[in-house]
Amino acid sequence: MKYHRKPLELDAFQWTGETESSEWPDWFSNAVTEGKVLFPQLVKTEEPDAQPETCMMIGEGQNVRIGLVSYFILYDELGHISVCKPDVFNLNFSAVH
Repeated sequence: MKYHRKPLELDAFQWTGETESSEWPDWFSNAVTEGKVLFPQLVKTEEPDAQPETCMMIGEGQNVRIGLVSYFILYDELGHISVCKPDVFNLNFSAVH
């Protein structure tokens, strides 16, 4: 049996690496304040002089999603926050005017 994806409208923005911003949507700022989004530093261990890179962790337990700079942060109709690589986002979504 074949299926097609249901239409889905969501709110999203592309993360530029900041760990604080007055430009974030309220739903994301609230999630950061509530501790649902964390900004740890990642270090690439294979590179001895590697500088820490900021990433984003969304969720908890086995449902943690990691977002890197340039990833899109998604907020769906059910109130779930997730991340999406830019190429996948651009393949699957277009702006609503």
